[in-house]
Amino acid sequence: MSVKILMSDGVVTLSTEYYVKALETAGAEVVHDYLQELDVSCDGLLISGGVDINPKYYGEELNGSVNIDDKRDEMEFKLFNAYLKAGKPIFGICRGCQFINVALGGSLTQHIDCHERHTDGKFHTVAAEKESILYDLHGKEFITNSYHHQAVNKLGEGLKAVAWSENGTIIEGIEHESLPIFAVQWHPERMVETATKYINDAKVAGAVREEALFKKFIDICKAKKGE
Repeated sequence: MSVKILMSDGVVTLSTEYYVKALETAGAEVVHDYLQELDVSCDGLLISGGVDINPKYYGEELNGSVNIDDKRDEMEFKLFNAYLKAGKPIFGICRGCQFINVALGGSLTQHIDCHERHTDGKFHTVAAEKESILYDLHGKEFITNSYHHQAVNKLGEGLKAVAWSENGTIIEGIEHESLPIFAVQWHPERMVETATKYINDAKVAGAVREEALFKKFIDICKAKKGE
């Protein structure tokens, strides 16, 4: 069963290739662009990483957010709501994790105190909750990369935290309680075999390979499509 994924991205850069290759390796056909057309014919939506979300969407003034792209925010709210209404799977990565949380009524910490340990591809330990996608794939503890200075604060409606770093203070993974929606704060597309950046950093002991995470998303899309 073929699966088509719509990927919402920022301005196309080298990092775009990582997402596309990771999805294609998992067996998907990928439709991607900056400021996507509102198209719900695809089987799932991936919201990629990128710049900060305008804090007006969670009722705050600027207090650490930078490099805001209002056009992308507007388009992704339309995309998210359309795929949510259609009941199709949604996977968020980094900014995408934060965006899903905000779109469901949650908020963000605009600049985390421990940001120096979470930027520039640094690696750190993540702890996963039992009975979660991440626990099933990677176990209780594993090591990921990190490229963010913001994090989920108040959880959006229907969301639960399923992974943490910094002794439980930084939410690293979220899942919806009843809908096929999940997200991670790190960049798994850089931790697959096709990602040169990860291969160069793969000497980090315990760092996970993330082919299985993308395959899980595709499997969820297949299952939903086959209903």
